Amino acid sequence: MAPSANTILARRLALELTQPEAADAAGISQPLWSKVENRETLDDTRFGTVRAIAAALGCTTDDLASPPHNRKNRRLRT
Repeated sequence: MAPSANTILARRLALELTQPEAADAAGISQPLWSKVENRETLDDTRFGTVRAIAAALGCTTDDLASPPHNRKNRRLRT
């Protein structure tokens, strides 16, 4: 299953990270991070990039494929 842009955005905001901070932690460019959050490149995103995004957000790639609902009741991994 492809990562959910809404989940990526929700996790980043919950961690109070800016796009540049999150992109830096993932080792990718901020413009690429923005494209991922804006659904411009999700289908084309390489698995290694998805794995790096997940690591930067303290979660698994499976977590990124889940819808962000009920996240306020779940504790984010840090």
